[in-house]
Amino acid sequence: MSENNGTRHRNPGGRPSKSIREGMKVIVEVIRTGSTPAAAATYARIDEGTLDEWLERFPSLEQDIKQAEAEIEIKMVQVITSRKVR
Repeated sequence: MSENNGTRHRNPGGRPSKSIREGMKVIVEVIRTGSTPAAAATYARIDEGTLDEWLERFPSLEQDIKQAEAEIEIKMVQVITSRKVR
């Protein structure tokens, strides 16, 4: 194990553990519903500091979050623009 900011990681920079992957999946799924990353982390019972750490350790998580944010933004714009203004 290596040390990083006083915490120990079994696989620094490598593939996330199963529990981390599950937490990351929940966060991305919740963001796809329109929640912020902070709210999604809270929902997944993950501290914001841990989310920040994961974002540093796993660049794919940041990409997945950006993709989820883009998807929900497009859906929201479609809903708004599809309504007729009276």
